[in-house]
This record gives sequence, structure tokens and C-alpha cells, in this order.
Amino acid sequence: MSLEKLSEKVYTWCRYSEGLGYDLNGYYLSSDEGNLLVDPPGLTDDEADEIESLGEPQLLVITNHTHWRQAPVLLERWDVPVAAHEMEAPRLPRVDRTLTDGERLPGGWRVLFVPGKTRGEVALYTDEEGGILLVGDTLIGEPAGRVRLLPDAKLEDKAALLVSLGRLSGLEFGTLLVGDGQSILHGAGPVVREFIQGVIAPCRA
Repeated sequence: MSLEKLSEKVYTWCRYSEGLGYDLNGYYLSSDEGNLLVDPPGLTDDEADEIESLGEPQLLVITNHTHWRQAPVLLERWDVPVAAHEMEAPRLPRVDRTLTDGERLPGGWRVLFVPGKTRGEVALYTDEEGGILLVGDTLIGEPAGRVRLLPDAKLEDKAALLVSLGRLSGLEFGTLLVGDGQSILHGAGPVVREFIQGVIAPCRA
């Protein structure tokens, strides 16, 4: 298997979860300022070699503690700092750098604090390339071309999630990258905003 190039700055790979019934996705975000790995499932040797050919990562970003995934294996190959929100740090085996809302990461990615699924969830956003929003578990890409939420039983704070969704609905983006399920690579903004409106409106009624 090889990495899939989604844009000039974004590469992805996935591993299918039999238990969940959909793909778990990892991302390699390249830039001249430094390369990021986000929420990594396992990599084959060929995929890891391909990453090295593009440029070794300098930071491993974990959007929420349940996406630690295969980070320990990758950290054996690339001993890079691990970054997560401070509220997730106590729930992870290792965090070297805490992320704050609005913080800028290499490549122009902005950290967004989007609590809900977990109390320390973060997303990444850039307005480059038509706008790209990368989420961990805030939105699930299922079925293909659509989004949904995780069941309420898997949410730590539903009220906070609704606030986070409202924040995301104000962003301009054409691409939605998801940690779980299938990403939407074109025309994602209207799809996501329509879904969010459908979720939030009944709660305000």
C-alpha cells in the first residue's frame, strides 16, 4: 500500500476497523516549515519509507486520547514531540507539547478547540487550498459523502459538542478530513453546514 495524496500538502492512509465497520484515517501534512503526523493508525514499512522520502515528521498531533492508535510504533521510528490539548494530556501515555485554541502549527494549520466527544478534542483548519478542516471524532464520515455524530453514549459532553459544531459551521472549507470514515474532498462545507443546522436547530427549539 502507499499513501494517498489528497493535495499539495495533505497525504493520508487508512486501516479498516472490523469492529467499527469503517476506516480509521491518519494524515501526513507537509510544509516547508515542518511536517505533521495526525492520529496515526498503523503504517506499513513501504508507507513509512514514503513518508521519509517526503520528509520526516517533526510533530505528532493527537486530536483526542482515543486516537493514540499506533503512535507508540511510529514513535519508535521517529522520536518526535507529541502534541495534544492539555485536557487530553493526562489521558495519554505521552504529551510533550500542549495545544491551545487558535495556535498556529507548521504549514498554516490553526488549532481549534472543539470539546464534545472528549473534553479536550481539537481540530485543525487552514484556509489554504479552498479551506481544509481536519477533525478527529467531532464528525464521523459515514455514509460516504455525508457526516454524522457518534452515539450520545460515546460523547463526554453533548452540550459542548453542539457549541463546537456551531463554531465549525462558521468556517469556509471545501475539504473535510475525518479521523473515522470517509473524508469529503470536494464541496464539504455545504454538506457539513446543512448537517450541523439539522442537529442544532431541534436543540434550540
